[in-house]
Amino acid sequence: MTARERLAAVLAPDVLDAFEELVAERVAHALAGTENDNGSPWLSVQEAAEYARVSERTLSRAIARGRVRSETCGRRRLLHRDEVDAYLRAGGEE
Repeated sequence: MTARERLAAVLAPDVLDAFEELVAERVAHALAGTENDNGSPWLSVQEAAEYARVSERTLSRAIARGRVRSETCGRRRLLHRDEVDAYLRAGGEE
């Protein structure tokens, strides 16, 4: 039995359709490299932490130690997706 068949057995058809649509949207965003809603390469600390699959605290420590560069825009701290990728390629927090 496939995963879809198992879900179809316990979910209403409209809920299953909505779930499939949501998964398709998320996959499309992930493949396009646009995890945040507006497609910008700039991420908030929260978005960057979700993108990197680390805690905000871990990412904030990396910023404080100079391992990840960030910019401020008003009161917001923003990280470029390329900076987060470089941090991860370097092995992350040590």
